[in-house]
Amino acid sequence: MRSMVMLTALAAWVLVAIGCVGYAPGVSAPEGAERGRGWVANPALDDVAVVSLRHVLVRQPARGAYAVSFPEWMSETRARRIVLALEDENAHILTPETEHWPVYHVAWVRVMGDSATAHVHRPMMQGLTQAYDVRSRGGLRPWRVTSVRAWGMGALPEPERHLLGVEPEPDADDAGAEDNAGA
Repeated sequence: MRSMVMLTALAAWVLVAIGCVGYAPGVSAPEGAERGRGWVANPALDDVAVVSLRHVLVRQPARGAYAVSFPEWMSETRARRIVLALEDENAHILTPETEHWPVYHVAWVRVMGDSATAHVHRPMMQGLTQAYDVRSRGGLRPWRVTSVRAWGMGALPEPERHLLGVEPEPDADDAGAEDNAGA
């Protein structure tokens, strides 16, 4: 009887731990995969992005100011929070003012339980980047990098740049409707 109670308690603890760690399948999926509307409200995604970027930057430091591009659906507030967490005065989000600087990319992040992978690109030469698959472990503990796969320079194309701090342009249909309204 006592072993059954302990087994039940252990099972409950495991279920709670799994629920606390989170599971975000397909979030910030690689190119061509189905994409969600945005990064799930899972703070682990932000933490993994910070740990992964920091890992690449420590091993391959930027020379001077640089910008960071995030997936198109990431909010500007969230991007700023991640860049601030890098604790690097040279780091900025990608905006029209910083787009001519060297650009690092967080192309995608996946978190499943206490494991995560982030795909980060660093600038090399004009038009060429080097990609890294940065694997981390964490969840209930702080995220830490466990392994890195460095791709050859230019082996993978540079991800699309997503400028933040830009007001969306009105649709042509909307502009025509406003012009007609005044007539």
